[in-house]
Amino acid sequence: MAESQMNADVIVLGAGIAGLAAAHRLARRGRKVLVLEARGRVGGRILTQAAPGLVAPIELGPEFVHGGDAFLRAALRRAKLRLKPARHDMWRRGPDGLQRQAAYWQDITRMAQAISAGTAMTFAACLRRQKHWTPEERSGLIEFVESFNAAEADRISARSVRESHGGLEGTQSRTIKGYQVLADSFAHELAKLGGVIQLRTVVTQVKWRRGQVEVMAGGRRYRGAQLVSTLPLGVWRSGSVKFAPRLKPKEKLMRQVGWGQVARVTFRFADDFWRSGLVPAALLKAGRPAFGFFIGIGEDFETWWAPSPTEPLLVGWTGRPRVKALLKLSDAQIKARALRSLARLWRVPLAELRGRLRGAWTHNWLQDPFTRGAYSYPLAGREEAGRRLGEPVAHTLFFAGEATADEAATVHGALSSGIRAADEILALK
Repeated sequence: MAESQMNADVIVLGAGIAGLAAAHRLARRGRKVLVLEARGRVGGRILTQAAPGLVAPIELGPEFVHGGDAFLRAALRRAKLRLKPARHDMWRRGPDGLQRQAAYWQDITRMAQAISAGTAMTFAACLRRQKHWTPEERSGLIEFVESFNAAEADRISARSVRESHGGLEGTQSRTIKGYQVLADSFAHELAKLGGVIQLRTVVTQVKWRRGQVEVMAGGRRYRGAQLVSTLPLGVWRSGSVKFAPRLKPKEKLMRQVGWGQVARVTFRFADDFWRSGLVPAALLKAGRPAFGFFIGIGEDFETWWAPSPTEPLLVGWTGRPRVKALLKLSDAQIKARALRSLARLWRVPLAELRGRLRGAWTHNWLQDPFTRGAYSYPLAGREEAGRRLGEPVAHTLFFAGEATADEAATVHGALSSGIRAADEILALK
C-alpha cells in the first residue's frame, strides 16, 4: 500500500526552469506548493559545471540567451546574474580554406523574411521555391536551420523559421556565471516562500479528477488540488508517467510537435592553447580567439565556438538529423569524434591536438531518462500544437515547459510558460 505524504495546494512535476518559475509565482501568492523532481538537482536541462582553474562556466545544456523577455530580465536581476554579448562573426571551412562569412547573418535574416507569414510549408519546401538562392546557399541555409533548431528541414515549419530568425543578428548573449545560478536562485527564493522541492522523486502515475490530483512516486502518494506538469516532451511521449484517466487529446498533440536532438562537447586545452600554433591564424588576434562561430559542412561536429575570450575552451555542436546515430555512442566515443572533427577542420595533426587536451565534457540528453532529447520545434501545418499542448484540463491539470511555449527551445520560453501556467491557476474562481 502506498504511503500517504504531504498534501499541497499545487503539485509541480519537474524542477526545471518552467517548474521553478510556476512554483515561485504560486508561492508568492500564498499557495502551498510541492515540486517533485526526479533528479538530485534543480535545473532540468540547465546543467552548468565548474572546472578548476577556469572562470567561465561549462554549460552542458543551454548556454545562450536568445533575446529574452521581461520575465527573464526580472529573474536575472533577482539572481544578480549579468550577461555579456556573444560574438557573431562567422567563419567557414571551404575548398579555399577558412573564410569569413561577412554577410552570414544578413543572409539568414533575408532568408527568413522571404518566407510568407501564412505559409503551411516545411522549410525545405519553401526554400526550394526561392529560386534566387544558389545550391550552395541553400545547403548552407539548411545546415544552419537544422543545426540551430535541432530540426529536420523537411519537417520544421517554414513559418516558425521566419518568426525565430527574422532578426537574429546581435540578439544573443551569455550569462557570466552560468545558467545554473538562475535555477538555484529560483529554488532559494521558493524555499524562503515556504515552497518545498523534493529531489530524487521519480513520478510514475498521476490520478486525477476535477479539483483533485494524486501523484504516485516511489511507493508514496502526494495529493493536491491542481497539478502543473513540466515534463519534457521526450518523457511525456515515453509514457513513463501515466495519467489516469488518460489524456488522449494531449497524446495526439504531443506527436504533432517536433522533438530535436543535439550533441555538444566542450574541450579544455592547455593554458597556452591560443598561442600553441594549432589554431588557424585567421581565427586569432593578439593571442585570443577572434571569431564567433566557425563551421565545416559534412563533419560530425560542424559548428564550433569559443565561450570565453581568454580561456582555452572550445565547444563543438551538431543538431542535424544524423546526430541520432552519434548519440548511440558512448560519451568517450562522442568526445573522440568531436576531436577528430576539429583536427580535420583546422588541418592539424590529431595527436598534437589530443596532446594539448586537458578536459572534455558532454551530456547525452537523448539517453538521459529524465529528458530523452534536447528541445522541441514546430512542425509544418501543426504550428499551434505546442500552444494547445499547454492548455489546461478541467481546471485541474496545467502544462508548462519549452514545448508549450510561444518561443520554444529557449530558457525564456520555458520560464514564461511556467508563469503562464501559474497565472491560469491563480485566475481560477
